[in-house]
Amino acid sequence: WYVAAGHNKAFDTFKCQEHNFYYPDMTFTGREYIRNVIPGVLDATFSYRIERDDGSWFIRKGGKRLTMVRSRYPGGKLQLTLRPDRMRYMDGWSILDSIPDEFVVIHYRGNNAAWAGYGGVNVYTRSGQLPHGKEQLHRIGKALHKVGLSIEDLTIVDNTCKN
Repeated sequence: WYVAAGHNKAFDTFKCQEHNFYYPDMTFTGREYIRNVIPGVLDATFSYRIERDDGSWFIRKGGKRLTMVRSRYPGGKLQLTLRPDRMRYMDGWSILDSIPDEFVVIHYRGNNAAWAGYGGVNVYTRSGQLPHGKEQLHRIGKALHKVGLSIEDLTIVDNTCKN
């Protein structure tokens, strides 16, 4: 999944944001591999490009764990923690809307050792581009309205990754 658009320029608009979500690793018991499926838990690897002032760039990667918690939103709420816990991240992610394999709209609020009370919105897609279909855009707009935003409030993320 890619962040196709985001709201918070400090967190959501880095170029080439690829976020992979997966169930916790397999474990070898000595005889066989078993899947460590922990109900309500999803691990993730986030990768994105950070540009320096001189135009050069580097790629930042990090592991995260998402745990399902109660929510007022139908899609649920995920609690995100950084792995390993270097900055003591604690984000709450609310799934505002989604269409399987097309898009997911996430609203988040969080705290870490450096910043308390940050937040934003990400629109995830498989292609890295905001959907163009009328139904998808309508649903994304409706989801954003739940948190007082519109599509015009988002910044499109450059996921061309040509370097």
